[in-house]
Amino acid sequence: MKDFVIIVPFYKRHEITSLCFEHLQKQREKLGFFDVITCGSEGNKSKDLAEKYGHEYVEFKNTPVSHKNNFLIQQTKDYKAVIMLGSDDFLTDETLLSYQNLNLDTCDVYGFEFCHFYNVATTELYKFQSRGQTVGAGRVYTQKLLQSLNYTLWNGKQNKGLDYLALKSALADGSEVIIQGDVLDVKHELNITSHSIIESSEKIDISELSKFNIEGLEKLKESNIKQIIMSKEVKSNKRRVKFLKDVYQYKKGTVIEVSPQLARQGVNAGDWEFTTDAVKKAK
Repeated sequence: MKDFVIIVPFYKRHEITSLCFEHLQKQREKLGFFDVITCGSEGNKSKDLAEKYGHEYVEFKNTPVSHKNNFLIQQTKDYKAVIMLGSDDFLTDETLLSYQNLNLDTCDVYGFEFCHFYNVATTELYKFQSRGQTVGAGRVYTQKLLQSLNYTLWNGKQNKGLDYLALKSALADGSEVIIQGDVLDVKHELNITSHSIIESSEKIDISELSKFNIEGLEKLKESNIKQIIMSKEVKSNKRRVKFLKDVYQYKKGTVIEVSPQLARQGVNAGDWEFTTDAVKKAK
């Protein structure tokens, strides 16, 4: 039995997910002390993607996301600690190795105070500080804690704020410590990080991206993703709603994704009629 398992829930976003899985495959072959379990929701399409890179795969419906993540957590009962990553998250080799030095008996949750964000559309790199609590990407949950929670980190049907809700559940029965490490969240296509977090991040030199050693990241730019911040009325299902800070994604002139909050509610980009000329500008 290995001490650590990395779990990765994923849905669509196959370009960035492929890079994440390939990166983990190389790290697993090089470092060798952890396994990877993934959870998809698109049948053989998801299964084939995970198994292409040698990762274990389980299937569960995508919504509510809290149920999907709990199901994935429940696959980890044979491990001493669980590392949670999104399918657009990356860790450096040094950060992964630092996990081996943790004394898993002294605390219940381990994680980072800082997170890097890379914007594929603008090729800009940012650094965010969570100030006093761990960020969700790369957070470690111990077996002792998960057993006390019956391997259920989320209660009810939840589709957003999952990192915060998981930490809230964990700290109700456990303790948390901040460790040193580097984690990268790549913003590509569906952007599920809140704008308040992005806007409070510090822009840093792009050269720091190299320490993550991600092969193929530059190819994401070739997909011609365009982000347009809308601040005027849009109409959906005969309702008019005004959004001040929502990002709508365009790919080669076609709407492909809506803002994270709407997407989590099952709203498709094709349901929206824009009352501005943003679509023309995106072409």
